[in-house]
Amino acid sequence: MERRKYDPTLRRHVQYKESK
Repeated sequence: MERRKYDPTLRRHVQYKESK
């Protein structure tokens, strides 16, 4: 399952895999 999470490093919303 994929969900968007806020990445402070990129300062933007990116898609992260739930399996990660």
